[in-house]
Amino acid sequence: MRVELIENYLDNLIPNPKCELEFSKDYELLISIMLSAQTTDKRVNKVTRVLFKKYDSLEKLKSADLKDLKDIVRELGSYNKKAVYVKEIARIIVDDYNGIMPRKRKELEVMPGVGRKTINVLFSELDIEPNIAVDTHVERVSKR
Repeated sequence: MRVELIENYLDNLIPNPKCELEFSKDYELLISIMLSAQTTDKRVNKVTRVLFKKYDSLEKLKSADLKDLKDIVRELGSYNKKAVYVKEIARIIVDDYNGIMPRKRKELEVMPGVGRKTINVLFSELDIEPNIAVDTHVERVSKR
């Protein structure tokens, strides 16, 4: 009963909550969420507009020049790792899943830079599974 009251309150407060990340394909959302670690959605959107315009398919991301990817994501911080992660996520989806982004936790968890929070945001936004994404600091403090 109490949970329903809270759900109703939140539904009225924010009727159609949406992620601020811009995307047109499922894999773009996955990559955008991964890139959003330690930065703002606004910055990620600025970078991904360039990234997904230049590399408009998983195949192109998979074969992208790593130096070019690093240059594109440079302003996000941890750009060396994030560029490698983008390329590797694209490779895994193309090679292991025939270019179709998997929708199971176990399959997504093995991708670099993809953890529980990333998957929760992804599943919630794509209506795969209802979730509340909480970062590690909020989770830690809430358990006290």
